[in-house]
Amino acid sequence: MPKPLNIAIIGAGLIGLSCADSLMRASGAGQIKITVFERRAAPMRGTSFCNSGMIHPSQSQSWANDDKRPDRADALTRAANHAVFDLALQSRALLQDNFKRLNLVDILERPKGCLQIYSDIQAAQQAQKNFDNFGVQSSILIDSVTTFGHPALMFPDDMSGNARLYGEALTDSLVSRGAIFIYEAEGLHLLPQNNGIVARLSPERPAMHLPPYFDHVIIAAGPQSSAIMARLGLSLQLEPIKGYAVNYARPDMDLPDVPVMDAASRSALTVFKDHIRVSGTWDKPDETYLLDRWRDIAPHLMEALGPPLLTWTGLRPVSRAGRPYISASSIPNLWVNTGHGHLGWTLCAGSGELMARMVLRGEADKRFIYAG
Repeated sequence: MPKPLNIAIIGAGLIGLSCADSLMRASGAGQIKITVFERRAAPMRGTSFCNSGMIHPSQSQSWANDDKRPDRADALTRAANHAVFDLALQSRALLQDNFKRLNLVDILERPKGCLQIYSDIQAAQQAQKNFDNFGVQSSILIDSVTTFGHPALMFPDDMSGNARLYGEALTDSLVSRGAIFIYEAEGLHLLPQNNGIVARLSPERPAMHLPPYFDHVIIAAGPQSSAIMARLGLSLQLEPIKGYAVNYARPDMDLPDVPVMDAASRSALTVFKDHIRVSGTWDKPDETYLLDRWRDIAPHLMEALGPPLLTWTGLRPVSRAGRPYISASSIPNLWVNTGHGHLGWTLCAGSGELMARMVLRGEADKRFIYAG
């Protein structure tokens, strides 16, 4: 019987957990051993911790490109946008299967769709034409509760759910299947060797029974991926773009049953089972702009909210290529899966599946190549 593959994954957010899950499901029993290293004390505590909850293939165009109209983008940008859209559709189908497998009833029972509001009906109509050209179905809607009286586009093929609950359920499933999680692994050192990659923790950590080397290592550490790659002499072009989230207790009033996005501020309001979350923006200095914007959009709702339950900030790993890096690197057996920007929840399952095919079957996908 061949020796099991030892595979290390750096990062226990949505992308790293999805890689672990896809690898374990694609391999036979006893053929693979997964070790997940996470610098925090638990999974889902970085970029994935407090996101907007939207699984939205409709928003597959990169926010790194200020002019997002497909008809005005250059050929490379259009190709990247369509590659991400295709991956988002595959990922959405995989996520639906995973929700059933993990029995995540709260997510399965949520109404489908996401909304995006605009300044006026003409802006909504123009946006609808652009989405039609991109292959995204939408309809125009104006409603006092659902869109707070603003013209909006409804994307019926989008979904939503609490990403953190999904990630924690997926972690439990991985542990039950034999995956090993090593937390507070800030001092992790990687050393490429001829037969694989050695991984060692800082001397201050208690002795860990790690394998002599890992056959493969996958870097899925979100915005920290660049620093990890740099220590190996590789350059990874990521921009860490700051976003915010503020949670409130859910008030007793009529509320939108699907997430509502604001095109102008790149933010959203999402109603979960027991709380409301206002989240997003693009590299603002603090949460003030986010909250002021939603006071303008939905003044009656924002006035009805009590004090915040949680205020949080995190960094999105934004690829300068306009699409994620899901690829081998120039170092043998070292892989990268990061750069998903605002689409980590949307793309996670598909990204994990693609990574598993690359590692286990030797497949490649030039659409997401990393050239370092």
